Amino acid sequence: MSEKQSKVDTKWDDSDVVPDVICPDTAYVFERMTRATQDAVEATLGILVLDVGCGIGADAGALAKSGATVVGLEPSEVMLQKAIEFTSGGPRVAFVQGIGESLPFKTGAFDCIVCKGALDHFTNPLVTLKEMSRLLKSDGRLIISIANYDSLSCKLGRALHKVLGLFGWGRGKGRMMWQIPPDHIYKFDHACLKAMLKQVVCIEKTVGVSLLWGLPYWGICLSKLPHKLSWSVLEVLGRLAGCMPSQGDVIVVRCCKV
Repeated sequence: MSEKQSKVDTKWDDSDVVPDVICPDTAYVFERMTRATQDAVEATLGILVLDVGCGIGADAGALAKSGATVVGLEPSEVMLQKAIEFTSGGPRVAFVQGIGESLPFKTGAFDCIVCKGALDHFTNPLVTLKEMSRLLKSDGRLIISIANYDSLSCKLGRALHKVLGLFGWGRGKGRMMWQIPPDHIYKFDHACLKAMLKQVVCIEKTVGVSLLWGLPYWGICLSKLPHKLSWSVLEVLGRLAGCMPSQGDVIVVRCCKV
């Protein structure tokens, strides 16, 4: 696990996060990551859910439509405004500005806490996990979804990049998919995520989501195939990832209080 120095960016904007051209592998990993995270919540009428690092509020809105009452927490003023606009002020959903390391809620207030694609943005993920555990009810659940920077895709990508570099190919193309983006403070993989979680909560279930996402030329190749065929290929790889989370592009973990 590597650490960088960072300050909370209250003006952070996701405008540059989504690529202009979305290849099938990217569409698949985001769709399946969202589904796996929301399925793990098991949202039902009346439960109270906290979405830490809620972004534009897409998950908060979806969980609210399933019957849960949802509070979305986000440090960025820009993203909070987007979340309010995205959910159109719908019932059973509200948004609060705050940071994961100091959650402004009472102990034992929530039935479930979700943190999707955000834990590696926090300055101190362990403190954030302790805060989330504090807020859970005794029978509450914590759902963590995170990009895996030691996935099969990253390993193959690094190896392929070295081979192509011998022939002068693949240079000067910006950040590679296995390199941590500038707004990510920590590099998570399966082993370090489990080790950190076990200090705070009890792990109930871990699944991997997607294989080969972002591998050089993989998305382009899939784009040449009929949509149904490319999606079928991704589904097969997705089932494999589910059985070996350490190699998956995304790791989804369901936890309970110790």
